[in-house]
Amino acid sequence: FEKMCNLFTMYSFPYQYDAANRFRTGEMPILIGDYTGLYNQLKVFATEINGKWEFVPLPGEMRDESDPKYADDPINNVSISGVNATVMVKNAKKQENAWRFMMWYTGEDCQISFSNEMVAILGPSAKQPVANKKALASLPWTTTEYNQIAAQFSELGSVPNYPGAYIIDRYTNFAFLAAYNNDADPSSELLSYIKTINKEITRKREEFKLETLEIGQTLASKRSDQVLEAMEYLTSEYIKEGNDKYSAVSSAVLAAKYAIANSKINQLNDAALSFKAILDSYGITETMTITKADGKTAEVPTYYVNIGKQTAEPKNGGYSIKSLNEQQLIYFISAGLGDIANALASY
Repeated sequence: FEKMCNLFTMYSFPYQYDAANRFRTGEMPILIGDYTGLYNQLKVFATEINGKWEFVPLPGEMRDESDPKYADDPINNVSISGVNATVMVKNAKKQENAWRFMMWYTGEDCQISFSNEMVAILGPSAKQPVANKKALASLPWTTTEYNQIAAQFSELGSVPNYPGAYIIDRYTNFAFLAAYNNDADPSSELLSYIKTINKEITRKREEFKLETLEIGQTLASKRSDQVLEAMEYLTSEYIKEGNDKYSAVSSAVLAAKYAIANSKINQLNDAALSFKAILDSYGITETMTITKADGKTAEVPTYYVNIGKQTAEPKNGGYSIKSLNEQQLIYFISAGLGDIANALASY
């Protein structure tokens, strides 16, 4: 974020400008823009420079040598892709007909026919980003243009969407404008909005009955507290000395506590596997049907619990640790240890 802000504050990048005009006059000899929007405009607006310019993939930066992709491609020129969607409302009366229409409209044949007819009527300025990658090859791009587009298509990234995601863009923009207009420190300004951002994300997640974190809490710390509570309850209520699984569980608990206390990712994964092995020793083969968040059903073992729904109090459709049986507790601990390891690895 600081680097991005510095482009405008230290190197005087303009915040607003007429891209086509400045490119046409040569004032801005290199521009980063949409591959159809700016292209289409220049084809009509700047005919005097036709044949004197071209588009290429986004300029990139050297990857760090530790990046797994470094050996194959040392340059990172990933572009953020915008997404549009065709949506069918849940209560549509003729869902089958609507689905067939959506499949036809976004399919290869329709997209090729529609796009080529638009170019035939309006000219080169009518090229558009098609809804089907196969259709892209059939549009009237030159071979050079298509090769450049295809190269960038293999280097795209999307911003994950989730309840409350809009708040990120809003306050990131506020922080940028403060740095640009008022010489504010970019890092301090962005950090000042973290609590506000987290509060809104939490509000939206609660609205959709999703797991939340307290302000300042990490997923790793939350899962650690949950797993420690689950192990304490397991050994106090179910696995006691004399139980045939006492030795295996005691060893696994000690290993898990050490891994949690010292944030050891490999040991956390090993401990998760140890509890999984204990669970497998029960030989449970029965399954049950659950409904997932997306409304689809799935067959899962009878000991399955959604660890993301565990709450101190049964809110948002959750449950308490003490409501779990022996097998569910072991599953909870194993899955929770894996979550802690994955969370630590991502920080």
